[in-house]
Order: sequence, then structure tokens, then C-alpha cells
Amino acid sequence: MVALLLSFGIRIGKIEIAHRYLVGETGFEYPFASRKFWVETPGESHEVRAELDRHIVTASRFGQLPFTRLLAGPIGEIDDMRFDDTNDGWVAHWEPAPGIRINPRIQTGAPCLVGTRTPTYALYGCHIAGDSIEDIAYCYDLTEDQVNSAVRFERRLAA
Repeated sequence: MVALLLSFGIRIGKIEIAHRYLVGETGFEYPFASRKFWVETPGESHEVRAELDRHIVTASRFGQLPFTRLLAGPIGEIDDMRFDDTNDGWVAHWEPAPGIRINPRIQTGAPCLVGTRTPTYALYGCHIAGDSIEDIAYCYDLTEDQVNSAVRFERRLAA
């Protein structure tokens, strides 16, 4: 989740502050896996927002409640998060990019191609080592579109 927040332009210092605040508010050691998040769009102030007690708060030292009418345009939900009602409200899985799913129960939460157990980092590693998209797709029994999606996702995290 930290890598994903970094990819949205959130500075590591703001992520650390948000983490500390949310640990204190939720009591969870890993609060980013237990709440729905939003970030401001590029060009805004790059804040992490979280859902607490049915309110969206700015996850800062003071947990400010932002004016919701001001938030209608400039923030967007962190991709497609699904929550598991049987697991104390923890995130069941989310899709940070089309065709990529993060599920804590598959590959210990590593981003994987949807419908597979293939981690995106493995495909990206093969690609940066010099393997062609075609060869990777053949070796992993995937489509070239799936491999390209994984490589694009990992490049976004590395940027």
C-alpha cells in the first residue's frame, strides 16, 4: 500500500504520519489493510484520506474532518477495494490497476494478475532482466496483454 500511495505522489513523510495516526485511531498494526483510502488528484495537496467511523478524515497528526462539499471534485477513491465482512472489516482484496489484484490470501498480498497466482514483480523482473514480453507470456502461460499490464504496473511503482 505504501508503494501505491507513493505512486500517487504522496510523500513518504505524509504516509508515515498517516500510518501513525491510523494505528492510534484503529488499534491495528497494519491500518492500511483495514480501511478504505482516498488520495487527492495531482496538483492538489497530496493528502491521504481514510474512512473512520463512516467519515472521511485527513490522516494527519490531528485527523481533520475535511469539508465534504470541497472534496467532491479533487479526490478519488484508491482504486477498487473490496472489504470482507467476515474478517472484522479488513480489506479482502483490491485492484490497483486493471487486471492486477492484491489479496492478502494470495502470494502473501503481492500484486498478482487477476485469476492467477502470478506476482507482477516476477514478470517485471524477467522483463528488466532482458526477456521479451512474448517469451514471458509463453513461459508463464499468459497473454502478452497480461504481461504488459504487469510490467506497466510495476514501472508505475518503481517511478
